[in-house]
Formats: sequence, structure tokens, C-alpha cells
Amino acid sequence: MSAGERTVTGAKLGAEPSHADIIVAERTGHLRDCTLIARSGGVAIWRTDKSAACAVPLWLPPFGWEAPLGLYRGFGADALGDVLEHGLDVPPGSAFFATGHADKAWEYPPTRSIAAMLVLDSTQAKPSYVCTPSGTDDAWRPDKSLYPNEYVDDGRRVHTRFDADRGTRCFRDEQMYGHWIPGDARDALIAIVLGGPRAAIRARLGDLRGGGSYRVELLPE
Repeated sequence: MSAGERTVTGAKLGAEPSHADIIVAERTGHLRDCTLIARSGGVAIWRTDKSAACAVPLWLPPFGWEAPLGLYRGFGADALGDVLEHGLDVPPGSAFFATGHADKAWEYPPTRSIAAMLVLDSTQAKPSYVCTPSGTDDAWRPDKSLYPNEYVDDGRRVHTRFDADRGTRCFRDEQMYGHWIPGDARDALIAIVLGGPRAAIRARLGDLRGGGSYRVELLPE
């Protein structure tokens, strides 16, 4: 079966489970603790009752073995409109922290009434930094249009997209979590996961309808 045949009509690859994915989950007893609540331009918006930083949901996109690996980022729910509009809660082209581990991303921000996590196609993201390649001479220089800022950590000079007042000055942290998306981040956005009471989340999504170039389709209760 091809990836196109398995993709839910109109949804981005991995945004929603196929019928086969659901059958497998039912047969294996996989906990389906997220429910599809809305769609927006191929992006699936999921809801879970879990909102605590230590209680990550388990039924998460991307779904299906053909889907790209997910890159997860927790964000403040007040930025939901920006995420729907631009694909991220930071300005287009900006560096950001994200991880391939949903449980880590779900921890942020630690103080919230509604948990919010975006799911990106990891193949469309690039590292937020570059270091001098091994074997090069002192004449090597980074592309300052891509990595305009720099810092030194433990003797290593790191060229980064993070501004001086954002991100980290610890190379290990940036190496593990620092990313940016060269293209349109909205194209890289696969899904959004929101945690909290159904009524509150539906109300928040309802308030966003017509608020940007995106369209939010709330599914029937």
C-alpha cells in the first residue's frame, strides 16, 4: 500500500492515523488518549485530557511507518493563532528548540492551564548552528546570512541563528535541541496537540476561526 493510499484525504502524511493504524492500535491495546478535534489546512489538531507537564499523551502523530519522524515543541497556548498561521510560535526563519522526544517537549512551558505542543516534519528542519568543519584551515567562514551570531563555549566557536537574548550559550543544549526551518514552517507543521478540558479547547479554537489566513474546521462533538 502506497503512502498516498494510506494518507487520510486532505491530511498531511502522518497527521491522522489510517484505518489500518487504528485497527493495529485496537488489537495491541495501545492507549488512544488523544482525540481529533479540528483540522486546519491539512494540519490535524488533537486534544487530550492530559495537561500536566509530567503526563504526556501516548497516541501522538506522526502516524504510520511512511510518515517522517516527528519534531516536537511545547509552546504557550496563547500563541496558537501564530502556530496556525506560520507553523511556529516564533517569527519565520527564527531558531527554536525542539526535540524528537514528545515527553520532553510536553514539559514546556511548565506553567499552563492548557498544554500545547506542535509536531513538525523533522526532515524539513536544519540545525540552528554550524561549527568549523574538521580539517579546514583558518580561512573558513560561515555564511553570516544564515548564522549571523556566534559564541564560544569550552573553547568551541559556535555560529548560530539564535539572537544573543534568545536560546542558549551552551553548545551541548543547542546541539541537542536547536533547529530552524529554511522554508515555510507551515508546510513543515503536521499536527498540534492540545491538553485540557474539551469545552475550553473548543472555545479557544472557535475564537480563532477567521482570525488569519488559515481556516479552522471544528469537528462535530
